[in-house]
Amino acid sequence: MVEIGLVYPHIAERPRRYVASVKDGNFRRQERVEDSFSVLEQAQPGSASVSSPKLQGQNVMVTTCASLTHEDTLCVALSWTTDELESPVQIELDLKELEMGPLVAVKTFEGGSHNQLLLVLVDVQGKILTLGLNENLVPLSGFALLDLHDYIESPAVLQRVAGSELQSTMITFLDSFTIVIALNPFVLTVDLAEGTSHVWSELQCLEEMRSRASKFGNLLTNVSDMLLGKEEESLDMAPTAAICLAPNSTDGSQYCFTLHADAKVRMWKLNTSVSYMPVEVRTLYPSDELPLPSSWSDARNAVCMSTRLYNDVYVLAIQIRTAGVIDISQPDSSDCHLFVLWGNLMVETNVASVKLRVPPEAVGLVGMDFIPTQQRCTLSVLLESSTEQGSASTMQLTYAPSNISIVSSEPIVEKNGNLDQIAAKERNRIRFLSYGSVVVDKMLMDGDQETLEEGLHELDSLYMKYLFRPMFPRGTGTILAPSDACIRNALSKLVQGAAKQQEPGISIELETLKTMHHWRQVEHKRSLALATTPRKPHRSVTPVEEIVAAAPKTLSVYDSFVQQDMDDGEDDQVMQVDDHFGTLEQLQQERAIEIEAHENRWRRFLLQVWEEEQVCRVPLTVSWLESIPLQVIIRAGVTSAIPERLEQNPSNSPFAPLDIVASKLMKYVEDDEVYQAKFNHLEQQLVNLVSKGEIAVSPDSLTPIRQGLQDLGAWAWSSDDDVISDEEHTALEEAASRMSSKQLISWIGTIQPSADGSLPGLGIVTAGDASKGAGGFTWSQDRVANCQLRHSACYFTTVCLDSVRRLQLSRCLLLGDLIEGGHAREAALVAYVHSVSTLWASGQRVPMPSTALRTKRVKIKIGSGSPTSPPNKRLSFGDDASSILAPATRNHTTSMDVMMIEISQTMNGTPSSFPSSHAGAALLLSRIYFKALLSGKAKGNSRSLPELGTLPKPRDDSVATDYPRLALRLLAPFVACTLPEDPVDVVLYRKESLAECLLIESHSDSLSIDSKNRMREMARLLLEPSSQDFVNPYESQQIEAAFSTLKSRETPQVPHSALASTMSAIIQTGSETEINRLCELETVKQLFSSIASDRTATFDDEAKVAITCLAKSMLHLSRVIHKLRILERHVGASRKEDAGNSEIILSLISDAINQMEKTFPKHICQRMPEYSNLWSSLFHHSVSAGKWRQAYEACLKNPLSGRRESNFRRFVRAMVDCGALGELIELCTELGTSISAIPGSKATI
Repeated sequence: MVEIGLVYPHIAERPRRYVASVKDGNFRRQERVEDSFSVLEQAQPGSASVSSPKLQGQNVMVTTCASLTHEDTLCVALSWTTDELESPVQIELDLKELEMGPLVAVKTFEGGSHNQLLLVLVDVQGKILTLGLNENLVPLSGFALLDLHDYIESPAVLQRVAGSELQSTMITFLDSFTIVIALNPFVLTVDLAEGTSHVWSELQCLEEMRSRASKFGNLLTNVSDMLLGKEEESLDMAPTAAICLAPNSTDGSQYCFTLHADAKVRMWKLNTSVSYMPVEVRTLYPSDELPLPSSWSDARNAVCMSTRLYNDVYVLAIQIRTAGVIDISQPDSSDCHLFVLWGNLMVETNVASVKLRVPPEAVGLVGMDFIPTQQRCTLSVLLESSTEQGSASTMQLTYAPSNISIVSSEPIVEKNGNLDQIAAKERNRIRFLSYGSVVVDKMLMDGDQETLEEGLHELDSLYMKYLFRPMFPRGTGTILAPSDACIRNALSKLVQGAAKQQEPGISIELETLKTMHHWRQVEHKRSLALATTPRKPHRSVTPVEEIVAAAPKTLSVYDSFVQQDMDDGEDDQVMQVDDHFGTLEQLQQERAIEIEAHENRWRRFLLQVWEEEQVCRVPLTVSWLESIPLQVIIRAGVTSAIPERLEQNPSNSPFAPLDIVASKLMKYVEDDEVYQAKFNHLEQQLVNLVSKGEIAVSPDSLTPIRQGLQDLGAWAWSSDDDVISDEEHTALEEAASRMSSKQLISWIGTIQPSADGSLPGLGIVTAGDASKGAGGFTWSQDRVANCQLRHSACYFTTVCLDSVRRLQLSRCLLLGDLIEGGHAREAALVAYVHSVSTLWASGQRVPMPSTALRTKRVKIKIGSGSPTSPPNKRLSFGDDASSILAPATRNHTTSMDVMMIEISQTMNGTPSSFPSSHAGAALLLSRIYFKALLSGKAKGNSRSLPELGTLPKPRDDSVATDYPRLALRLLAPFVACTLPEDPVDVVLYRKESLAECLLIESHSDSLSIDSKNRMREMARLLLEPSSQDFVNPYESQQIEAAFSTLKSRETPQVPHSALASTMSAIIQTGSETEINRLCELETVKQLFSSIASDRTATFDDEAKVAITCLAKSMLHLSRVIHKLRILERHVGASRKEDAGNSEIILSLISDAINQMEKTFPKHICQRMPEYSNLWSSLFHHSVSAGKWRQAYEACLKNPLSGRRESNFRRFVRAMVDCGALGELIELCTELGTSISAIPGSKATI
């Protein structure tokens, strides 16, 4: 199972806000609200609700929750399943003027007309608010507010209920105007339309039942009332602890169940069309006794019930939380006790019951219900639980149908994929962060060249990236960094004097840096004040002394904070510096201690931020929708859903034994604290390599990662804990023995869901399209999907990508010890590194695409005859094309969001395999994203590389991508670890694309000169012409024969497409783009146009072989020229910063000339325009670099006399302008000044 975000009430654009006005009885629009920088300490579960009313004839979903930043504010969201991609619509209702207490119940109903909704709110004191909303959630004129004295007429009843507090479990809604509330000590039916109430009485109901059974009953009842009197406020049953209503009655009556303080359960039959009082009542006596009322907990909602009808059988689930009472017979039992009662609805019979087992870690109930979409009785329960670390979590239990009792007493526990489990992984990842060791290792390698302040700056940079550029799924259900309020709250609790409000003109990033540096200075001052023992005789260097020594002349923003704080405390931090200098090792040890201390501060801070976000993760309520197989969970920070499983059964795959064993090895490593720390450290090293692009520059940097994974796998295999059973080991050996290296590589490229559910989401995104074909979505119109929908899709996709990362990592552990040699192990490493690179790239910030600014809307049509959905009128309420990072930034978004924008704009007319549901559109976006990830063919580019499938389609097909910085990280592992099984054409294109990405990245201002030079050198190596040449004399003879044959034919003008078709038929191995490049060569046009114009021309076998040899030689030449063009676009002396890199391009051009001279006979080469162009290019770059002798030689050797003369004039002017007259005279004296007497100067074919 996996939770998918549906509504994010506190993220992205602020919704419309309406404020209640008691004076005029309306909600008025508030145009602007001042931002709040504080988060409420505790969530309000009573404000959370899920309703499924009808609106314009369609089933919609309305969810509510309390605002985390504004007290007395209710967030309302309208979601739907049909017609539009603009779901959901959100508003905020400010209830402050109404003076309502904490809400305990909220329900939404269909309004008076088909396009209206009715919202009913009940607070803890019984105050009831009724509010009408239109189809766009705009409040209608007038609202009704009822207090206790408004609907309770009897003074005696009003006096008895004064001071009673309602709980969510004490309220149920019969319809939009009728509520049943257990306002202790009474149970009342409240008529909202009339403003009246009616007190329930068991004795009166029983008497009426007897009277209806007797022909004299009515007369006897009237006589007894006259003689004895009838008091409405009389008590005839114990106070009510919980109440629930059967939602699916079909006989026109309604059945309500109450649990009382004396542990009695009563079933009431109501018919509001006849009377607001119950018409029947029955006391139920379960065979399994409930816990004694004296042991019941006093916590809110400690007692809860849920019921459902199955034909003539009622089923009632009861949860009672006891106050720490231990059952001696079940020492591992929980304080939460679950019972299920069932019996005949029409006939009074003995009540059957069963006590359900609850795991001992369960501490409270979030919600429970009988799954409405299941034909047989199936109970689903969401419980709060405690973890070993003491943090809160949730536990999903399912009690399946049973043939012995109505439900099984043993639960099916599901943990993987929900937000609490992801949050626990997030916390563990923070605990094991060890960027400090990376910084210390780098400082040790640099010796004393890097100061402590530079090391601390590097550490700050790594942790800032972790905090503000998250790449792994987050427990808050988002892909965004923590909120500003949570960060400030965490800093204020850890650092004395930290600001709780935003400082004007300072972003949260700079504010965090400043506060962390202030924290370090405060602790350093404290350590100086506590120091009483002088240091040993060696040079003691304080952090501040190194700051002073290494302070740059021009301070960056970060360094300005450092310098400012240093100046403020300079007088307090002067220390005695001894004359004796310590060793380098002692200095490095001091630096390592400072780095470790600062890293501990960062870890404490991140853990505190995680704790601050706990309030956003608290589950408030859960609901199972009647019409859609969807479980909806309301949390304080996000409304999420758990869709129906679309899991594939991986057991039928021939690779299943391998994945089963791999998953067990992975879990074994994760369960071991020591080796989990080692693995996390290893993965952090990998993430650091990816973020810096080091894999592309230095492929050997993967060696420690490769060795570390092999060591982890070897340790897991050699364990004595019987991780792998004998049967599994046998099945593994049999499966592996039947597979070749090619088959294993194919298995690594296959994404399979796990049988144990440890890879959440993969079963959904990899399910076959035929699994759910009815009632799916169909895309139409070019427009961007809703911002919140894209956010939901991005989060779910990130969860799936993380599952892919874990899957490929487990395969690395398996193959590291299972396979000796071969290429499968290397393929697994590449797949794992690529999954990490994809996660990193998906979270990077990129500009919003200009195509997202169109005015049309994307729509998803479900079915054909459904009415138009309400948000057609929503155009005036904001632009859905905003960034998912808004309001923090509107011009940038994440790269994954850009991909979701492209998908929503280009998938016109594509049917979906997903059924209609509130999560279906997000699942569809994720499914298409994963198809692009796995195939690389979704973008229509014939040369698309699969590893770049998750990047948007480039505007120009001649380039691999418009995002070279991201493509560099995605391509690097495939180039660093090339496999023999990789197609030659793909390998070539990868190298070309990676080289261009390196050249573009080398112009980044944030890189050092050394890093830029390394990138350009690697690009040169990637672009070097291959060893392929045609020096074989026989091949040279074939090329000369082909020239003679083709030159003798006429050269007509032919379309480019005809020439490309001809060359493709001759070569057969070139890709489409390479053939197009080949056809741009003048020599190809002149020689092969005759064949393209006359497709009926015939050649003998010898001529065909010669022509094919010539065509392949020209293809190789076009590749070389293309590589030179790539290099010329990004490296050249025309760029001031590239002046020292001219040797790279000069070397490549010289190599290309030499290779061309070896490939083609001399007299043919002299007549080829490409040969002359290469000499001109060499001359141009030599002059720009000031290589005068090389330029002069290039000028002389150019076969075209006209170019020789023009180049010589430019050559003389350039030398004169540079003041190189002496060298000019020397060259003229040594080599002569005439350049026109070169034989064969005419260079035409």
